[in-house]
Amino acid sequence: VGSGGWLELRNVTLTRGSAHAGGCVFAAEDSKFVAVDTVFVDCTSALGGAVAGYTGSELFFKGRSLLANSTASYGGAVFGELSTTIVFANKTRIARCEASVNGGGVFARGSVVIRDRAVVTHCRASAGFGGGVYGYSASAVALNGSATIEKCSAEWG
Repeated sequence: VGSGGWLELRNVTLTRGSAHAGGCVFAAEDSKFVAVDTVFVDCTSALGGAVAGYTGSELFFKGRSLLANSTASYGGAVFGELSTTIVFANKTRIARCEASVNGGGVFARGSVVIRDRAVVTHCRASAGFGGGVYGYSASAVALNGSATIEKCSAEWG
């Protein structure tokens, strides 16, 4: 997604994507990305195994979207850079993702909202912090509406 751009994916499956940032989707500065009923599987990247958002971007996952079996150094499933907003809602699942450093499921340098029965499960940060979600520095992480982070692990918490 180009700087200031907008992209919505509905009922799409993205498999085995690979890139330096965002194995399947990269959202540049001040862009907006929406995934509805979309599946991301087996994606790899240094930053955000499946999806990466840069400064000021907005990333929304809803409608039973699934991010699974993806890997990265930071943010096994999703990476958000400075002032990025990331929202997981409506039964979205992040499952079996891994970061070699921080944020097995999600690495954020902005805000993360996990709500409406969204689940982060069985994710791992193998050599760092935040098995499920890692909020860097002054990041805000909120869970509500029966959202759960479960069965995740990290080397340091």
